[in-house]
Amino acid sequence: MKDSGLLYSANFSLGMNYFFRIVRRAAELMNRATEYDPYVHEIHHRQKVDSPSGTALRLAEILLEAIDRKKEILAKPPEGKIGPEMLHVSSTRAGVVAGTHTIGFDSEADSIELKHVAKTRRGFALGALTAARWLRGRKGIYTMDDVDL
Repeated sequence: MKDSGLLYSANFSLGMNYFFRIVRRAAELMNRATEYDPYVHEIHHRQKVDSPSGTALRLAEILLEAIDRKKEILAKPPEGKIGPEMLHVSSTRAGVVAGTHTIGFDSEADSIELKHVAKTRRGFALGALTAARWLRGRKGIYTMDDVDL
């Protein structure tokens, strides 16, 4: 591995990698807004094997990294009330949806949502090509966060 490069990501879509960065900034802003409870919801086609998706879990990790009051990801249907330290990640599997990921911040007064919708698989291919071009000639281990988008 010392003579080559490796780049990994939960999702190679260019749009999703922009979305990861937007969510990180939003989470930093919402860290002190304790009246807002963050959540993650994702929808994929019914043939998708993992639930929640790796992308949804990565989004949850980004929220946990920036929002101090959240300590644990709940990635399955809850059995009773959810503790205030838990970040709920929910999933829907239906039809032929390529992938929709929603990050929400909910309060008594209002709700804020950020959403990424994959329309086709083209965004994944473009992201993989962008990553491969960026990685050419580099040695070491990288993520899409390292890539100049």
